[in-house]
Amino acid sequence: MIVNKPAGVPSQADKTGAADLMSLLAKAKADSSGKPDTGLMLPVHRLDRPVSGLMVIARTAKIQTELSRQLAGQEEWVKTYHCVVLGCPEPQQGELIDYLVKNERLNLTQISNANRSAARKAILTYLTESTSEDPNGQPLSLFKITLKTGRHHQIRVQLANFGYPIWGDTKYNPSFRKIGGWHSLALCSTGLSFFHPVSHQQMIFSRPLPGYYPFNLFADSSIGSL
Repeated sequence: MIVNKPAGVPSQADKTGAADLMSLLAKAKADSSGKPDTGLMLPVHRLDRPVSGLMVIARTAKIQTELSRQLAGQEEWVKTYHCVVLGCPEPQQGELIDYLVKNERLNLTQISNANRSAARKAILTYLTESTSEDPNGQPLSLFKITLKTGRHHQIRVQLANFGYPIWGDTKYNPSFRKIGGWHSLALCSTGLSFFHPVSHQQMIFSRPLPGYYPFNLFADSSIGSL
């Protein structure tokens, strides 16, 4: 299944007890008597709770294994995101390469040097598709992000280190860390491409930009293609 996860919904059950995507899907696929679908629903990858967008859910362990194998190889998957960042970068497109270390205790990822044993290489490309500004005159940019690797909080921490943190990010954007509270993170999984695990045909999925703020400042923008 390809599903569109709302912002604020955990990909799987967590310690908060909030309704998660798997339980919501089970209810949505209830039979005529209202009994939830109890079949396997195995996420092939995950999105952070405040992130919205496309996710792939396998219905059998065999399919999950095959899609996970593709994902681990990276070259068979293309994952595209759109996000709104503070500022207008120069150059307007480029590649970011960093080494990241996850802090399990704090659930944070930090930039590290390549020589650290726990460091993992992280690569993404960005493209500025449009610019705007918020009601206070703060310049904002709409980025198209293509992931070359899949690391914990990768997009969020790499863009913050680049100097263009994501709007609404209370972990990595200093402006929002001071505000605190809940904010929908302006980061959305807008495109997925992979090979069907049985037919081996390339499958391509995309969705439009979210309608909520600050994405709605770029409502006339085309999100382009994978």
